[in-house]
Amino acid sequence: MQLMTGRVATPTERPVLAVTESPTIEELRVWWEAMQGDDLRVAYADSFPPTLSHFRREVAQGEKMLLLGRVDGQVAGAVWLHDLLHRHHCSASAGWIGCYFLPPYRGHVALQLWQAARQCWEDAGTTHFFTAVHVANRRSQAFITRGACFHRVGRFPDFTLFHGQPVDVLIYTLHAQDTALAWELATARAARQMPRTCGPKSAAGAHIALPPHRPGQLPGAALEHRSSIPATGPLGALAPVGEARSALRPRSGAKEARSALRPRSGAREGWVRGERERGKTRSTDCLTDVLD
Repeated sequence: MQLMTGRVATPTERPVLAVTESPTIEELRVWWEAMQGDDLRVAYADSFPPTLSHFRREVAQGEKMLLLGRVDGQVAGAVWLHDLLHRHHCSASAGWIGCYFLPPYRGHVALQLWQAARQCWEDAGTTHFFTAVHVANRRSQAFITRGACFHRVGRFPDFTLFHGQPVDVLIYTLHAQDTALAWELATARAARQMPRTCGPKSAAGAHIALPPHRPGQLPGAALEHRSSIPATGPLGALAPVGEARSALRPRSGAKEARSALRPRSGAREGWVRGERERGKTRSTDCLTDVLD
């Protein structure tokens, strides 16, 4: 992939911004060491790669799609997709976002890097983006909603482990029309990460209803779901994707499903709300580490 470059305006200069899928090992070490020196208590789950070597191996094996960001040639951060959804011809159509930006580049520069990464992935055919954020990670929630204009899908209980303890996360989708798909894929992820004896529940304890569509396919596209998480792993035996989907037990009717999910009404509404609250709290001037 060619470098995607652009310019980010500042009051005194116009730094050159770029993202690349072929960073040097030195650049990756700079990024990794900065990340490991930060407070990551609510950033990444226990399943996150413990070392740079493990992380690079997952990228090399196609389990993650990584883009490193540079500003004026300096490492600014990285954005990656994981838990990919693949088409039959193996190209990725959807993925879950993880990212980490070095402190000097957070805020609007980080947002510009995300937009550049999104453009690269969309040009390659990946157009459906989701993310899961720890319920206590307020700064990432602010960035993903007010800055990147993601839609909140809902709160998923006991989604994964942080420091050995089950934790609730907030599920987001970039496109409102992907709300039901986001919840279905989140349910499959949770089943692999946190094997359960019952179906998925909402924060209120009720089973989630989803409009039926063909397992492993996005609406209107012939896709097959190829998980980037193996059948077994550090969290023990993990449920196959097919079993995770069968546990959904969708109710009849899309209307009922929309009522159960209660998605927010749109990107513009989220952005307007963020603008109104800008005087009360920092929005895109935030840490942008999203749950992997």
